[in-house]
Amino acid sequence: MNSETKWVGSFSVSATNLTLTNIQFKNETILIKLNITLGGKFIRIKFSNLYGSLPLKIKEACIYSENLVYSSIFFNGNHETVISEKEEIYSDPLEYTVNSAENYWLGIYIENFTELSTGNFSLLSYYISEKGNILNELKNKDTDILHNSEYRNYLVPFITNVEVNNEIPCSSLIIFGDSGIANGWHSHLIKRFQINNILNIAVLSQEINGNRFLHSCPDQLKGLYGSSGLSRFERDVLKQNGVKFLILFPGINDLISSCKTTDTSLSNGTDIINALKICSTLAKENNIIIIGCTIPPVYGCKYYSDRLENIRITVNQWIRDSEDFDSVADFDSFLCNPVEPEKLKKTFDNGEYFYINDTGVKAMAECIDLKIFSEK
Repeated sequence: MNSETKWVGSFSVSATNLTLTNIQFKNETILIKLNITLGGKFIRIKFSNLYGSLPLKIKEACIYSENLVYSSIFFNGNHETVISEKEEIYSDPLEYTVNSAENYWLGIYIENFTELSTGNFSLLSYYISEKGNILNELKNKDTDILHNSEYRNYLVPFITNVEVNNEIPCSSLIIFGDSGIANGWHSHLIKRFQINNILNIAVLSQEINGNRFLHSCPDQLKGLYGSSGLSRFERDVLKQNGVKFLILFPGINDLISSCKTTDTSLSNGTDIINALKICSTLAKENNIIIIGCTIPPVYGCKYYSDRLENIRITVNQWIRDSEDFDSVADFDSFLCNPVEPEKLKKTFDNGEYFYINDTGVKAMAECIDLKIFSEK
């Protein structure tokens, strides 16, 4: 491995507290699908016990491809490791070639009773084996492993990052926001990158369902929706290795919170705008190119009101007119009904007047001006 090359993120999720799921593991193998978005000849993986109240013991771990190219993962030269509560660690660098055109899986064997405390809700999937360590079966290219395991969806347990070390200059694009942007649209953005021969930029997912910029998750949800966007911005954006671009999406959850208070600064969107300004300033101080995103129509949301709509219009107009961003992805203008701009276009509406359908999700990727990735 060339010591002069740098680590760059190729897969990521934002860590949240998952204790509310009440999921537990004992003498089981977890198989996690990895959405690798940038190739490399060396990899390392970040394991997280950020929200754990007890040490996390990993007995053994591996990575393997859909073609069953297998490699063990080591920690300071050992198969097993113990991660202290509130801590995260990297695996040893591993010579293992990955590329964005192939599917990869991470295998983790948990021997002792372990509570799922740290991870992320995601569109990805994972599997749980029948009792025992099945990593040796993977090593022996047993193609029936997944079929004999219990399929589970929408969770990424215990890992937050996969980084690659490459011989050519590479960087990453971070997508930061809430569930409004954690809807799979960036898979279409990755396809646009590939079609337009933008092959040296990873796409990293730092969105959290239910997340808010201004406030952390309510106590009764035990951190499931994450700490506030402002408080996690340093960890999830500034401390990511190789980040050069940022897509910043304010989302609807702060608007909903604003409409539940009589505070004037919130009711007119001032605090949301100020939070976006802070993020923009921090990004620019770290030489990160930032793309601001407007908020799509939210008519049909059970919290919808004229007040909420006025805040959305105010925040969106500031995003369009602001000099705080290097570029703007105007999701609102692209997705709204021109006659009734508080509503989605029918072609993008899944029938519930609020949730964007697959056509709309794909259209969100078309809002991103790719010139910014080739000119900078």
